Amino acid sequence: MAEEKMDLRGVWQFRLDAEKAGMEAGYYKQDYEDTITLPTTTAEAKKGRKSDAKETGYLTEPYHFEGYAWYRKELTLSDKQLASIATLKLERTRISYVWIDDNYVGRRDSFACAHVYDLTKYLTKHQHRLTVMVSNVDYATPGGHMTSPDTQTNWNGILGEISIAFAPVAAIENLTVYASAEKKSLDIHFTTKCCTNGLKKQEEEKERAELSQNGESGEGKAGKGKIDAEEEPKTLRIICNRENGEAENTPLVAYETEIIPGEKNTHHYHLEIPVQASIALWNEYTPNLYRVTLTLGGSSAETTVGFRDLHTEERTFYLNDLPIMLRGKHDGLIFPLTGYAPMDKEAWRKVFATAKEYGVNHYRFHTCCPPEAAFAAADEMGIYLSPELPFWGTVAGEEETDAERE
Repeated sequence: MAEEKMDLRGVWQFRLDAEKAGMEAGYYKQDYEDTITLPTTTAEAKKGRKSDAKETGYLTEPYHFEGYAWYRKELTLSDKQLASIATLKLERTRISYVWIDDNYVGRRDSFACAHVYDLTKYLTKHQHRLTVMVSNVDYATPGGHMTSPDTQTNWNGILGEISIAFAPVAAIENLTVYASAEKKSLDIHFTTKCCTNGLKKQEEEKERAELSQNGESGEGKAGKGKIDAEEEPKTLRIICNRENGEAENTPLVAYETEIIPGEKNTHHYHLEIPVQASIALWNEYTPNLYRVTLTLGGSSAETTVGFRDLHTEERTFYLNDLPIMLRGKHDGLIFPLTGYAPMDKEAWRKVFATAKEYGVNHYRFHTCCPPEAAFAAADEMGIYLSPELPFWGTVAGEEETDAERE
């Protein structure tokens, strides 16, 4: 079974909750009268009270809102999707809380990374209700330029990819690849996850189909018992090709091995694969990229890499043993027309193209991190990125105040 995605962009039911009453009042159990089209922010969608403020020190939000915002959508699932590992992805938001029907799934609070939820055990029937509550208040730490009004504003909403991925019962997750020019190797890290419920559902569907073909009813028939996924080894295939469209029959790396994905638990893997062929290195003038693809049964994962090694000697940076000069600029993700950073690669290619016209090759993102699309565009265009954690100020020790630390 190949992976598939359910695109959740579009119209959602919507409700503002400035008083933060919805958790106790059970808003996740209710229908909402208003609607909103995601991805967007509440300000961009003109939700809430229009502001008459005219700020001079930072951006003015025409519809400023802080509090809870509730988003609700009906899901219709196929038998195939119910027999899969189901993963919800909210690419960029604030603090999020998720429910399936009346069942609380969890909470995520990263400003910089996608919010990912495993929905597998909650999806048990063909119709479900998905509720997401987003809070842009009560942060554990200040959010730096991810939330400050003088940059992209403290918006509420959900941006970028909003989807549920349905993966086979043995799925590849968390793929990270480090390509070393010095070692001429690919250092590959990933995890596998097995859905026993999915295996059981697939076996039950197969058994019902066999009974139907034989003219028998599936009612009252005994199941086949526990399914031991970890007993079945699977072939892991790794292919590395030039990203510029080099013929697939001449890959830089073609590697196969047998692994056992395991049952229930997530298994972690680390492979270091030497590269025998000649390598086109990455730098700002010739940003050569390779695509690394892993397949395991019906599951696959891929990423792009450049062969590059960065190190310092005294006050000089070296990339692949050649000295480089960072001609950089500060960036706080300031996009006045929307109040948030763009989430698509082409928009970032336009930003970086303008920067390169002025000789800029380096972005320091002050107390903020751009979306994944910015990294992809920078790789393609030869731009060095220096993102930071979304935090400013100091962190005091147990017996120390911030003032004492300063």
